[in-house]
Amino acid sequence: MTTSWKVMEKETLDLLTSLVQADTTNPPGNERLAAVVLRGFFDRYGVRHQIIESEECRANVIAEVGEGDLPPLYLLSHLDVVAAGDSEWKHDPFGGEIVDGEIWGRGTIDTKQVTAIHAMIMAFFQRHPAKMNRKMVFLATADEERGSGHGMEFLVNEYPNLFAPGYALTEGGGFTAEVGGNRAYLLGSAQKGTAQVTIRSAKDASPGHPGFSVGGSDPLREVLTALDHIYAYKAPVCLSGTTEAFFDAVARLLAVTRDTADDEEWALNLIDRCDNEIIQSLLTEAMANRFIPNYFRAGDGSSSAPRSAEARVRWRILPSYSGGDLEGELDALLGDLDVRFSVEIEREGHDVGLDNELYECCCEVIAELDPGSQVMPFVTIGNTDGRFLEPQGITCYDFAPHRGLDVEDAISRAHGVDERLSVESLMFGLQATANVVGKLALDEQLDTTEGGVKR
Repeated sequence: MTTSWKVMEKETLDLLTSLVQADTTNPPGNERLAAVVLRGFFDRYGVRHQIIESEECRANVIAEVGEGDLPPLYLLSHLDVVAAGDSEWKHDPFGGEIVDGEIWGRGTIDTKQVTAIHAMIMAFFQRHPAKMNRKMVFLATADEERGSGHGMEFLVNEYPNLFAPGYALTEGGGFTAEVGGNRAYLLGSAQKGTAQVTIRSAKDASPGHPGFSVGGSDPLREVLTALDHIYAYKAPVCLSGTTEAFFDAVARLLAVTRDTADDEEWALNLIDRCDNEIIQSLLTEAMANRFIPNYFRAGDGSSSAPRSAEARVRWRILPSYSGGDLEGELDALLGDLDVRFSVEIEREGHDVGLDNELYECCCEVIAELDPGSQVMPFVTIGNTDGRFLEPQGITCYDFAPHRGLDVEDAISRAHGVDERLSVESLMFGLQATANVVGKLALDEQLDTTEGGVKR
């Protein structure tokens, strides 16, 4: 039994509204509400699936379609959403209302629309007799908004047999940006890592009267001097991998030719010429390590001079950096000062590269559906659940294409008031993602205009 593409579009919309109406605000999560919706949907289409809970109500949904000798394809999204907040929405954040061609509600951008699209694609391929060359695995997880301890982290630790080297698509990219009058679709192929750097005075001062410097040590001044060095520091520019591809893509959109061998000069010149503020910010973030001082302590609030001082600085580190690389950079910066520092890597960055068939499929589909536009790889600042797949040998792209959803609007709406997505954008996302999957997982050409497979 097959299902027409028009029916698929309607059911995608119905599924998304039902998922939005399942209030999975995290905390507490209660992703089971959305999992029950997906269970009913998959049962109707005969898609084999299971619900795995890390604890009561913290549900993850896994489904599988097809078989084949080629590496599997994972379709990854998450079921939890951030709080709607106290501000007044124009429409119920958990109503799933469709008003003037837009679906309103928390999760319509982050990321229940991706869940609905991925689920519908699973159902579509389950119903169609096309010959698949690989297995597709659907993952809709819990707890992504609060660290993934009940979701992807739990699954990779407790159910490692679910994962095998292959490809994956997830949230975090696919939004559009206008650069030089041209449209680009952002594709996240690298993520920055994070490190916590603690800086302490090298030795404690001796106790004494606040009017005297005792023992020649001034911990407060020493740590403040270290922070001054950090604030004045310009981290070295590093253009490699996805970062280099990002700069090259922006240069093509702007029709700018590189005229210098110096990476820093080239990067700053291109950023200055870029006419999109969001892309300017992403380029600036991608080219070097960045820091955010977030903690300082000295003394105990009494009138005595501080005996010790401590500061902490959060570093967003390039995908190519290890803990040892950052320690070397900090040693060069702070080594001559009377302080000690320690580096704790909280999350390593990664760059999955672009030399593979999944990336080629993404580029081909966008060129076909939106002629004149292009896919633009970029380095994501935040993190997605895709970070758990890279260590499993899975090439994961943050790519859920939506025409008509500018990256600036996506950023402001995703965790903000009045989150919403146009029906037109949802349908483009369904068609584009299905076409990418079809190119990668079928031995025949998918035709989403007529709802079948070209033979």
